[in-house]
Amino acid sequence: MSSYVEEAVRAALKKEARISTEDTPVNLPSFDCGGPALVDLSNKEAVWAVLDDHS
Repeated sequence: MSSYVEEAVRAALKKEARISTEDTPVNLPSFDCGGPALVDLSNKEAVWAVLDDHS
């Protein structure tokens, strides 16, 4: 997943770098995962706990 996000960010930044100015925001893609999030992504400790459980 992190590899895909990294690719998407790099592609968006590369595209925006060619046509943007400093005032132009970067629009990142969003995806519907079909339900509510299972972890609060704004809570760093909760995210690390989930990642640790799946390693």
